[in-house]
Amino acid sequence: MNLFDNIDRDLGSHLQQTLQISDRMDVAVGYFNLRGWRLFDEIVRAKVPDGSVDEPVVRVLIGMATPTPQEDALDRLQDDVDGVGEQGADPDKVAERKQRIIDHLREQLMRGRPTAADRAALQSLRDLLDRGVVQIKVFTRRPLHGKAYICHRDDLNNPITGFVGSSNLTAPGLMSNLELNVDVLDHQATASLAGWFTDRWEDKYSRPVTAELLDVLDESWASRSPRPPYEVFMKVCYDLSRDVREGLAEYSIPPEIGRQLLDYQSTAVRTLARRVITRRGTMLGDVVGLGKTLTAIAKSTDAGGISPPRRMSRLSP
Repeated sequence: MNLFDNIDRDLGSHLQQTLQISDRMDVAVGYFNLRGWRLFDEIVRAKVPDGSVDEPVVRVLIGMATPTPQEDALDRLQDDVDGVGEQGADPDKVAERKQRIIDHLREQLMRGRPTAADRAALQSLRDLLDRGVVQIKVFTRRPLHGKAYICHRDDLNNPITGFVGSSNLTAPGLMSNLELNVDVLDHQATASLAGWFTDRWEDKYSRPVTAELLDVLDESWASRSPRPPYEVFMKVCYDLSRDVREGLAEYSIPPEIGRQLLDYQSTAVRTLARRVITRRGTMLGDVVGLGKTLTAIAKSTDAGGISPPRRMSRLSP
């Protein structure tokens, strides 16, 4: 047995070498970072030089939808109340878990500094997904924390090599984080590990996400067709106006206060209200004579309050 803790030996380099002499690899992880694909991209592409495949070279099963600890605890308590267990996943929760993982993958591309190397790897991943060389599913029956990397090859003596431990399919998890993984080489153990993955992969609650991932990559900065400057400008304007748009949609002003405000002051009050609720504070500034004091009073008054319809709460100073 060999240990891989990313100190004396990193798992990523060993996996790369193992995949090079293997035909395919199955991966089950809690979390998958799209940028982490760079570690395997060149190796996988070399295995399909003509682009045709009879079966996927890499299958990735993602098991965690990144809930907060509080949300995870509440979900478990609610499952106990509803009687939802291993044999009966809630359909609504299944759809929610799948969407959560898609949203998490999308958010990954909104963070960090885009690099040419990342863009090339993500474009390659998009191509491999589209051709079926890589397949990705999300396990939605319940949270899946297990991490396993299982390499297969046509070898009479060593057909399967497995690795289990704590490393997710992320660059830090495979290369730099302090982790603990071991290889699995015993024939019976590797066969059991491969069977475990197959059972999870073929589970009816393991949902393919290829189409959604293609959309995520096509809509991101990694797309082969960059967005025209006008669309980028409009996206910036849309995001910068979020507080105003959602403030106007979500918050109302009592008529006795609203009659004392001009239209632009009413807009400011509801914008400020949203910022106070969502950001725990805000700032109002403008030139002399435009009614900042009246706007601030309207925002913080107790005379009826500024109430968001769905929250039914009242703002006070």
